[in-house]
Amino acid sequence: MLRNIGYECLEPIAYPLANRFYKQAREKGKTQRSDEVYVARVEQKIIAAVRLCPIAGGGVLLRSLAVLPEYRRTGIGIQFMDYVAVEIGARECWCYPFSWLQTFYEASGFHIVEPENSPEFIRTPFENYQRQGRDILIMVLNPLNKGSE
Repeated sequence: MLRNIGYECLEPIAYPLANRFYKQAREKGKTQRSDEVYVARVEQKIIAAVRLCPIAGGGVLLRSLAVLPEYRRTGIGIQFMDYVAVEIGARECWCYPFSWLQTFYEASGFHIVEPENSPEFIRTPFENYQRQGRDILIMVLNPLNKGSE
């Protein structure tokens, strides 16, 4: 595992730093003012970022999780998600990961939800993404299940 990594929630005034990171990491993520944006840094360099977007019922949608290519497969993603899971707290957190990332998200406490068992505000975008040909899943981090994994 990497050492000397700092984690923080950015203030909205610093969101351009996350947007620059996403571009550098070749990710499509773009922050919105309503997002919570978390980053992992080595010294001052952002090496990972994620957005939590507010959704119905007080939950959040995890979007745009990215790690710089040179830091992938080093354990930083799992460390970062452990930090983010604490920040999510008691809120329900949904995501649409690519199917090949299922094991990664399961290691962070997420579990698969079949589309027919998900709320409409999650199912409808998922169906649109699937029509676009994306090989994705619906997963949720349910605060009630965090301690039972």
